[in-house]
Amino acid sequence: ANIKSQYAACSKGQLIVEPATGFGVIDGVIEVTIQSAVIGAEAVVIANEALATLKTKLGGCEPPCNYDHVMLCLPPGTGNWVAYAYMNSWLSVYNNDW
Repeated sequence: ANIKSQYAACSKGQLIVEPATGFGVIDGVIEVTIQSAVIGAEAVVIANEALATLKTKLGGCEPPCNYDHVMLCLPPGTGNWVAYAYMNSWLSVYNNDW
């Protein structure tokens, strides 16, 4: 099972996830490196820095840029939480391995 199969199953085939393509994309993923220390930081602070870094990596294009959905996977250290997202938003944020 993966995110594509699980979203397709849950939505009864109405939501089909396709991996991103484009400059800097490897296997559907764009990796960014932030400068801030993660340990003890608030997740939203780290997510905002990751989005700013992503914007730079996308040549100044404001996320979501040309993508329908952006998933941030934050490294461990921002606390004991799993994920968050906003209603009708292009962004979801996940803690570490989730």
